[in-house]
Amino acid sequence: MRNLSLSYKLYWLPAVLREDLNLPLPLLRPWTSFSPSELNIATRKAVYRERNLSLDCPKLRSSARITWPFSGTKTPSGGSGPPTGESLKNQEPSDVSWIPSSHSNGEWYFALSKDFILRVLHLRTATLVLEERLYDPGFTPVPAPSAYSIETVDEFAVRVAVATPHPDSAQAVYSSILSAYTLELDPQRRTACIKLLSQIPLRILPKLFDIAGDYAVLVGDGEGWPTSGPVHVVEWKTGREIHLPLVRQRWVL
Repeated sequence: MRNLSLSYKLYWLPAVLREDLNLPLPLLRPWTSFSPSELNIATRKAVYRERNLSLDCPKLRSSARITWPFSGTKTPSGGSGPPTGESLKNQEPSDVSWIPSSHSNGEWYFALSKDFILRVLHLRTATLVLEERLYDPGFTPVPAPSAYSIETVDEFAVRVAVATPHPDSAQAVYSSILSAYTLELDPQRRTACIKLLSQIPLRILPKLFDIAGDYAVLVGDGEGWPTSGPVHVVEWKTGREIHLPLVRQRWVL
C-alpha cells in the first residue's frame, strides 16, 4: 500500500475529490500535475487539519500576540526612512484594516486602509513587513475604497487588484483605474515585495469587483440594492471588455 501511494497519482485523487479536501497546493496548477509524493504530503496535511477543526475543541498549534500598532515592525534596509508602521500611532485600527483579507494558508494578513495604503502582516511572528501606498488622494476628498481583490497564486505569491479614482475623472472620460499587483511572500525571511503588473482605465468606479485568472468582474453603480448594478467583465491585463449576453429577469410577486 505504501509503494502504491508513492508511485501512482490515482491512489490519492479519488479520495481527495470524494472527501472534498482543500489541499495545500498552488491553485493555478491542476492536481494531476503533482507527483505522488507531493499528493501524499498534501493529503496528509489536509486530513490532519480537517480532523483538528472538526473536533469540539480544536487544538491550538501555535499563537502570536499582535499588539497595536504592531510592535514587531521592520526597519527599512540601510536604516533610511521611518520604520514600517510608524504612521499607525495616530490611526484607528478600523481605518487601517478598512478591507481585510488573508492568505489561504493563514500565514499572511492583508489590509487596505481608508487612505489606500496596503499593509502585509506576517501572522506567525506578528510582524508588519510591508506598507505600500496604492493611491495618493492629495488634498482632494475622495471616497474610501469600496472593494479590492486578493487572489492566491501559490504559497509564496498573491495577486492584488485595486480600483482607485482616476486623476482626470473631471473630464468624464474615465472614472477609475484598475491596478493589478503581485505580492511575493518569503516566510523564512519574513518579507513581502510588491510589483505592478498592469493598470487599465475604467469608465466606471466599481463598488464591487473580483478577479479570477485573466479576468476582472466589476459591479457598477445601479439602482436598487446597495450591492446591485450592471456587471462588466474585462481583461485586467489589456482592458478589453468582454461583452456579456443580455439576461432578462422576471420578478414574480
